[in-house]
Amino acid sequence: GTLHIARGGVRDTFLSTRGWGKGYVWVNGHNLGMYWETAGPQHALYLPACLLRDGLNEVTVFELDRGGLLVGPRVRSTDAPDYDA
Repeated sequence: GTLHIARGGVRDTFLSTRGWGKGYVWVNGHNLGMYWETAGPQHALYLPACLLRDGLNEVTVFELDRGGLLVGPRVRSTDAPDYDA
């Protein structure tokens, strides 16, 4: 998938993993880490500005729980981390 960033809009952000299963995420070839919906309170991966560029950014998601497919969820950035209370 892709994440579009408007010109001059590159900044630190978080990728929301709400509704995803278990897997890994890369942005522009850089591994952000693993997500696991049921294993902990974290539902977002930190994405530093130095890994992003203006325009389109390539996002690769390797989903392990759902046969390798993310059906429905979208790649979405947020301004803050997302933790369960």
